[in-house]
Amino acid sequence: MFTKSSDFSVFFTDDYVSFFELAPFLDQSRYGQVKLDTGIIENGYIKEPEALLNVLQQLFKQYEVKPRKITHIIHDQNILIRDIKIIKEQLGKKSVDEYIKEQQGKTLLLPFSESTISHIVRYENDVEIRVIAIIIDSNLLHDYHDVFDRLKAKEVKFEISSLPLYEQYLQKGGFKASNSMLVSIYEGMFSLQIIEEHIPIFNLIEEIDGGLEEYDMIIENYVERIANYYKYNMRKGKTEIQNVIFFNFNPDLSIFQLQQGLCVKLKNYQAKVCDLYLEDPLAKILPFETMLPYAVARNRQITSPVKFDFKLDRVKQLNLHANYLLIAAFFIVSTTLLVYIPYFSMNEEIKIEQNNVNALQNQLQVLIEETPPTPSFSVIQQNYSNAFQYLMNQEIDPKPMLLDLMSELNANVIINSYQVKSQTKEIVIILQGNTESDLFEYMIEVYEAFGIVSGTDDEARWIISEPTYKFNNPLQVEVTIRYA
Repeated sequence: MFTKSSDFSVFFTDDYVSFFELAPFLDQSRYGQVKLDTGIIENGYIKEPEALLNVLQQLFKQYEVKPRKITHIIHDQNILIRDIKIIKEQLGKKSVDEYIKEQQGKTLLLPFSESTISHIVRYENDVEIRVIAIIIDSNLLHDYHDVFDRLKAKEVKFEISSLPLYEQYLQKGGFKASNSMLVSIYEGMFSLQIIEEHIPIFNLIEEIDGGLEEYDMIIENYVERIANYYKYNMRKGKTEIQNVIFFNFNPDLSIFQLQQGLCVKLKNYQAKVCDLYLEDPLAKILPFETMLPYAVARNRQITSPVKFDFKLDRVKQLNLHANYLLIAAFFIVSTTLLVYIPYFSMNEEIKIEQNNVNALQNQLQVLIEETPPTPSFSVIQQNYSNAFQYLMNQEIDPKPMLLDLMSELNANVIINSYQVKSQTKEIVIILQGNTESDLFEYMIEVYEAFGIVSGTDDEARWIISEPTYKFNNPLQVEVTIRYA
């Protein structure tokens, strides 16, 4: 049977995810954790959202929980704390969070482009405001929120760990100092935070490789360095760290080891390990991984003087669905304009061209039917035609020879008529002259100009023998010229 609760806390590291769901009766609370494959989350950022979603679905199914309201505890490594002074004249009508976002990349340098900010006013007068701002990468929060949305969560809140842990320390009877240093020890890393007047003002995260000795040496060194930095740099020697509180979330370290090690070495700082198991029978059976979600869930039963509210700008589901509908409508309209209409127009053009082709084919068929058939010839007729064509091609054109004969004419001689005899290769011309000597002179000139002379190869000469002649009267002679 699935349960629904508003007190559902979840915490992610690169190695595991853990949750605690606080029920009205403590013994009915549900909790659990599961290891994550390498690469699903890196440095707190989701790298494989589908894989993480699948892990959470299996986890919720295994422990029979179906939360509608989720509190996500942001890992210390993804939190930035800034002490910011704001001149009221510069603030104008803008909110403090808007002003801080405007200063990003100018007076406020952050390792990410978009930020989600929550702040606490520490001091204010007529001239300035001094605030402590908790800054988180918006893209990181959006990625987790997207996964929670797919898990059907109706409300998602983001929480930092320092204040719930500090509240649990006070509830366990811890000393309430004006300033304290919180040291949270995880697997492979630790975070160090300073709480001043119940407000976190400093945060540092460091990785550690090694065992207990390395943890003791490195953490001791950092505690002393940061305590001195706080005293001399941040507070100019006016105040100092009053106590150091350790929270152990590393299964390889025990509370006893911390008490006998770091607490002894840092006794000048009244170092103490906060035992979350103390006077709590349920906590004694909780896995280490679920202790932080447990502390945050229990802290909701406590009225804290300081609350940080991280407002993430999210598109409402209704607006998101409306945007999807608009996108779908735009896609349909675009498809109609860019695909269907051109396709329809192209089909219409194809139909018109097909009609034109059909009309041309019909016209061609009519012409074919009206055109008389080409007569066919027998083989003998074709042979006669070919032979005639051959003979025609072999026949010599007399025109050049006639032009040659005309070129030798003068004013005293004219050609009355001529006849070309192709079979005998003869040209018969009737000459008319003023005198008989004019006629003989012409015949001599023609033969000299065009008569073939033995031993020469001149294509301009074509008369093969002396012309023969016959006088019809003293001034008219019939001349026969034979050509090659």
